[in-house]
Amino acid sequence: MTAKPAKHYKFIALSGMGWLLDSSILIALSHFNIEIIYANFISSSIAATFVFLMSRKYIFEAKFDTKKTELSTYILYTLLVILSASILIGLVSIELNHLFTDSEFLIDKEIIVFISKIIITPPQLILNFIVSKLIIERKFHA
Repeated sequence: MTAKPAKHYKFIALSGMGWLLDSSILIALSHFNIEIIYANFISSSIAATFVFLMSRKYIFEAKFDTKKTELSTYILYTLLVILSASILIGLVSIELNHLFTDSEFLIDKEIIVFISKIIITPPQLILNFIVSKLIIERKFHA
């Protein structure tokens, strides 16, 4: 008999898929010269919705059937986190751009955007796991 993987491992794997989706959309949007703050807001919103819906279905134990309440609570939380992360990614990419502009290295805009995303991701992942669990398992609702 094999043990079921812990919820946090499943969530990390699912979040990894969401992050790949998010990063791919972010890089594509930045390639088309969409401002990084807007590009990250769009890409992260799509990925966060995907991760929430899949984690609700496959990872966490939903304690009630009011999916609209869960989703609206999560959307409010997500919008705040994504807005904050988008601003931070914008600031980090500006700093990285200055750093690389002032050095002998020339780095494409898309790579700077990707590095910025990598820097911001770890704290976001931890926060998303905690809040998703609280919302889905009915420990917190707005």
